[in-house]
Amino acid sequence: MPENPYQPPEAPVVGTPGDDRFGSPVKAILIGLVVDIGGSIVGGTILAIAWGILLGAGGASGDQIDGFFRESHTFQWVSLCTGLGFTGLGAYVAARIANRAEYRFALMLGLCSLASSELMIRLFASSDYPEWTRLVGTVLVLPVAFVGGHFRVLEKEHRSRLSQS
Repeated sequence: MPENPYQPPEAPVVGTPGDDRFGSPVKAILIGLVVDIGGSIVGGTILAIAWGILLGAGGASGDQIDGFFRESHTFQWVSLCTGLGFTGLGAYVAARIANRAEYRFALMLGLCSLASSELMIRLFASSDYPEWTRLVGTVLVLPVAFVGGHFRVLEKEHRSRLSQS
């Protein structure tokens, strides 16, 4: 008999609850898209506000700041990388929620992200939107989504090795 009668008996813990359960495919893609699109919008807004404040503090006028956002290759690259980063995160989230066929769900998220970005460019972008950012984003969105799914596969393998040891 244990010394403390109120202490529960100890048992080995193999994994966390729900590790082997599958998530809803629709839920996985929808939440992944919310992370991707919402994160891209919020991240891009924060980036633009911070950059605008820095330019304004440096003495730039409103027209100069507007011209900078339209013409600066540095800003375009940083914006593109921010959006692609959230695509990778959204793909990871979709693969994690689905908890099966991680690469397939990550690539499905990438295709949905590609479609939604094309739609947003057609609806909201002005005529002076640089074509090279659209081309680079289109080429890189699926590889970035694949990498997001790959991170989930690596995490799952790591957890599997830990639970076996």
